[in-house]
Amino acid sequence: MSNFKFQPMCLIFTFALMGPAAASIASEPTCAEDTDNNTASISITVDASSTLSSSAVVKLDGISITGAHTLSNSDRTVTVVNGQSCDNQSSGQITVVDGSVTHQ
Repeated sequence: MSNFKFQPMCLIFTFALMGPAAASIASEPTCAEDTDNNTASISITVDASSTLSSSAVVKLDGISITGAHTLSNSDRTVTVVNGQSCDNQSSGQITVVDGSVTHQ
């Protein structure tokens, strides 16, 4: 009987150590500069099996971007305003966190 009690506890512990689920970003993020408004917007599209919620957070080098977020493309693309230019922004630095799922 002790083995029966031990196995479920091991499974719970294993899942707790795994951390948040990971999903993928479907394509290279894009960045568009708006010189009229002096802003730059980054757009990220997640894989076809995922959708994003309005609470999705875009992170650049692990730091949350606090600019305005908008969803499009059946809630698979999130666009965020980040600064004034697209300089020094590569896809390896960008993640989207939506609840317990991290898209990288």
